[in-house]
Amino acid sequence: MSANRSRGSLGWRVAISALAVVLVVLTALLLESSITATRQASQQAQFALSTESAAADLVFTQREVDNLLITANEYLAGTSTRRDVQVARALLERRLAVASDQGDNPAKSDVGLRTALSQFDAQLQEMPSGTLEASDRDQWALLIEPPLIALNTRGKQLFTEYERSASQRSKELAERRAEEQLELTLLTIATVVTALALIATIATLTVRNQRRAKRRLAAEESRLNTARAQLGRTALVLEEQSRVLDSIATGAEVQAIVPVVARLAALTTDDAVGQVRCGSIVLAVFPEDAPPGASEVPRWSRTLDGLCGEAPAETGVIEVYARQPLSDQGVEEAESCADLLRIAIERDRSSAALVQQARHDSLTGLPNRATLMAELESAVTERRRISPRDRDTERLSLLFVDLDRFKDVNDTLGHEAGDRLLIEVVARLQGAVRQNDRVYRLAGDEFVVLCPDLPDDAAAEQLAQRLLVSLAEPFTISNTPVWVEASIGISQLRPDSSADELLREADLAMYRAKQDGRGRWHAFDDELATAAHSRLHLSKALRKAVDQEELRLLYQPVVDMADGRIEGFEALIRWDRPQHGLIGPEHFLEMAEETRDILGIGRWVVAEAARTLAQWRAAGLRDDISMAVNVTAQQLRDPMFIHDIIATIAREGIPSRCLSLELTEHSLIDVPLVAESLGRARAAGIRLALDDFGTGYSSLTQLEGLPVDVVKVDRQFVVRLADGGHRHEVFLSALVELVSALDLELIVEGVETESERDALIAAGFQIGQGYLFGRPTTPAAALALALADSGVGGAQPGLRVDQ
Repeated sequence: MSANRSRGSLGWRVAISALAVVLVVLTALLLESSITATRQASQQAQFALSTESAAADLVFTQREVDNLLITANEYLAGTSTRRDVQVARALLERRLAVASDQGDNPAKSDVGLRTALSQFDAQLQEMPSGTLEASDRDQWALLIEPPLIALNTRGKQLFTEYERSASQRSKELAERRAEEQLELTLLTIATVVTALALIATIATLTVRNQRRAKRRLAAEESRLNTARAQLGRTALVLEEQSRVLDSIATGAEVQAIVPVVARLAALTTDDAVGQVRCGSIVLAVFPEDAPPGASEVPRWSRTLDGLCGEAPAETGVIEVYARQPLSDQGVEEAESCADLLRIAIERDRSSAALVQQARHDSLTGLPNRATLMAELESAVTERRRISPRDRDTERLSLLFVDLDRFKDVNDTLGHEAGDRLLIEVVARLQGAVRQNDRVYRLAGDEFVVLCPDLPDDAAAEQLAQRLLVSLAEPFTISNTPVWVEASIGISQLRPDSSADELLREADLAMYRAKQDGRGRWHAFDDELATAAHSRLHLSKALRKAVDQEELRLLYQPVVDMADGRIEGFEALIRWDRPQHGLIGPEHFLEMAEETRDILGIGRWVVAEAARTLAQWRAAGLRDDISMAVNVTAQQLRDPMFIHDIIATIAREGIPSRCLSLELTEHSLIDVPLVAESLGRARAAGIRLALDDFGTGYSSLTQLEGLPVDVVKVDRQFVVRLADGGHRHEVFLSALVELVSALDLELIVEGVETESERDALIAAGFQIGQGYLFGRPTTPAAALALALADSGVGGAQPGLRVDQ
């Protein structure tokens, strides 16, 4: 029966395949016939268009022939001139030369027409000019009438012949198109019939297959009913496993998962017992009233690493006891139970690791800032609950520890050595604190010690001293002795202070310890509280200074010391603070850097200086006078700072070479961090100047590697030169020669007396700046000074404008 069914199916497949092949062939022929019919229609339309165009050309040609005949007869009658005949002849020739969209004029190349025209043209050359005399008319009539008659006759014949030929061609095209249409119709009918036959065959086969499928479906339903009970149990297992996974995902502990997994293990087969144990200790068993006997051997078991937690010597096990061996499906379900426990165990491990990473420093293992703030908040809250008397005897204190000159270790021995030093510092700190004290690492080389129960202020100070003593002994890093000190700030919890305030007060006290000379401690007191309040008030006022237009720029001239000629100006910021008057930058720029307000202020300084220089240039200032502005390392680390400067000088229309950025030696300590900004500035043509040379870390040998164009020597060199000393004169001469050899410009600052100026000129200095040449002054006064300098060809040395 099966063989007959196979042969029947094969016959149907052959029939369908054959009909499909025939349908494809007929469709291809139908497509080809359609294309041919379309092509024939296009050809017929094209032919009709060309015939119509050619006929029109012949009609217009015959019209020009008639015009030539009329003009020639008028010439013979004496009413037209030979010129009129020549014009008519030219019009006929132009008509023959005109080509339509469908091709040239059919009469253009006709031999008969051209012969008649040639004969006429020969007579036309001999014809008398002007009008023809009456006595000559008969003679010339005999000469020109024959070619004209031949021309007229050939034009009409040509039209008749073309019309007959076009009619015959059109008839042939119509007959061919009719044949193509008939063939297309027959192919269409054959294709439709074949398609219908194919559809009928497929429909018949589909009905047969549906009947056969129904019979198979009935057989399958019987088997499905048999498996339904097993599927119901499996569904229950899967649902329970899903719930377990949800519980794991929401943070359920392993011990809470174990009983559920034991019950799932018992569902892997009929009359089974599931058990989870840690060594000999049973953690869960199901059913609870039918634990396995001691002599029973499990049908399936798996070990579970990490189940026993802090008892690594014990082995975690999940087991299934049953009368019969587990089926393959039962083994898979049991393995899933083991996997659930493994997932829960791994989730607990990962969660613990994440908590450790989130709350502890990865290098030292100490709790980090987030942990400090959480525990400090908790300690402060707890402290408020105890009685005032207990608060006095158990004081909550904070010690802020900052390592001094730790950066020098990183710079000289490398960051790996610095990390090892931090680890050893932590060991000493932990060895110096009390058992109840807790050490935290905030960031870098900053640590905090939280003391929850110090008896008095003296105890906090003694602990700070112990910490300093513990760090006094040298450390050995990479076989190199390393000395490191610390500055420590102490703060005590006051009745109205918060956790943030307690940490900030310890931080302020630490900075006071640094200011007092490092390697010491300082406790927060009323003086620091007053200073902190003052700084907070100053910070708020400074943030409003730009918006309220309280900042000012004064301009100090930079001159050629030999003749007093102005070479440029330096823009110097001042704060016209209400109720305080004009304040110098030393009183607020440090605060601006700490609060990052320096970024906004710096942009304002550049914009204002550029705008002022543009106004000066419009008022007649010399084109070679430059403007210098001071910038900080924090500004250079801002990726948009140089971009904004370039945009500003482009907007104001000043050359980039007329703007100079002055950087301190301290800013260039971070050359790798600001290198991109410096490179973009120099690429744009902006000059870079090293300000206050000699007050920082730079040496003469390091000048070559610094990305600057100008070196500005600090006033301390001027003072030493005035004090005398041959060695200092030699040093300054060497500095001048070195800077000149490096193709750098050299400017000396702080020139206040004529004797200082003369000594500097003698040492080789050319450009100077200082009170001798002019104090910082307003934009209007500075412009007046510059214009006066240009007007007289150079001001006298010592010309000053005071502000």
